[in-house]
Amino acid sequence: MKKTALKMVAVLLAAGSIQADTITQTNTFSGTPNYTSALTFNKFDTDGGRLTLTGVNVSIFLLTEAQGGVGVDNDGATAAPGTVTMGTKLTVAMRTGGPRLLNEDAEGLPVLYATTSKSMSLTGDDGDTTTFSTNGTDYDVMNIAETQRSSSIVIGESYWARYIGTGTYSFDALVDQSTDFSSFGGSQTLINPMAAQGNVVVTYNFIPEPASASMAILVLIAGFWVRRRFID
Repeated sequence: MKKTALKMVAVLLAAGSIQADTITQTNTFSGTPNYTSALTFNKFDTDGGRLTLTGVNVSIFLLTEAQGGVGVDNDGATAAPGTVTMGTKLTVAMRTGGPRLLNEDAEGLPVLYATTSKSMSLTGDDGDTTTFSTNGTDYDVMNIAETQRSSSIVIGESYWARYIGTGTYSFDALVDQSTDFSSFGGSQTLINPMAAQGNVVVTYNFIPEPASASMAILVLIAGFWVRRRFID
């Protein structure tokens, strides 16, 4: 009996693992910041209860292209050392009434920053005064390098309800320009536009009904086997 039960357990474990499956949806965005893209996804259709959702994962990706940059011209009388940081940032926001982008600890997706930084040591104004000049030691430029960032989150089970159904839902991908050159007081800046692209991916993990049934039978057999072991 023990050998038979163990064989059945092995078979059912194999059946359950083989039938586990995933559905992956990917929506992309691209453009010149600042822009917002509405990304629409299909809900998880249980097919009349024949499919059981076992997990929801959301991942995000942002790439700032090697395009654009920022020039800084110091108009002050004293030297102006500092650091320029420029690129893009991605914020993925849920719409009112839509699925929650939160894990079991109520922590959500982070804001992604794909930026380039450069330290500059500008001398005091070299005579161009308030005219923006790209010459001299009081001027420097930083070109944007290709930079990418990514992150992901496992959605908490308590938030799955809004992902289930036969309709759709949307997230907003907000891609904004991100700049920081505040250390250069009294300086003029010239920003050339950049481009950014990326994607949001939603993955459903699920088990079809036969696998669910197999797991239920497995539990019964395991309990029976443990009972027989202690009785014998």
